[in-house]
Amino acid sequence: MFDHLDQSHLYFMAPSSVFVSDDIVKESHVFLRIDRVRKSLEPLYAVPYKVLSRSAKVFTVEIDGKPTTVSIDSLKAAHLFTDEVASRISPPISTYEAHKSEVVTRYGRRSRTVAHFQT
Repeated sequence: MFDHLDQSHLYFMAPSSVFVSDDIVKESHVFLRIDRVRKSLEPLYAVPYKVLSRSAKVFTVEIDGKPTTVSIDSLKAAHLFTDEVASRISPPISTYEAHKSEVVTRYGRRSRTVAHFQT
């Protein structure tokens, strides 16, 4: 009864290649991918970490003051500004100053206290 059926062919998945930027071998800092279930609006990569040493597939980065070995597959090059460029950027100048009786909410609205609630 089952003699006329062919055997199914086995398919082997080849390991997928991971794209690695050429810039990662030149940069002094790298981003580390967060490999866990993230909360909503949580970034895919963590803050930039300083690279201590690098090899073909493994980087040693400084995380919390300790050297940690990380695979190159979970890293992304961090293009940071130099000190010269960062020093030219000035902080924004505030054109609005709130009165002492006013409170500015986190949405930027001015909230005044009602007179009969003031003590």
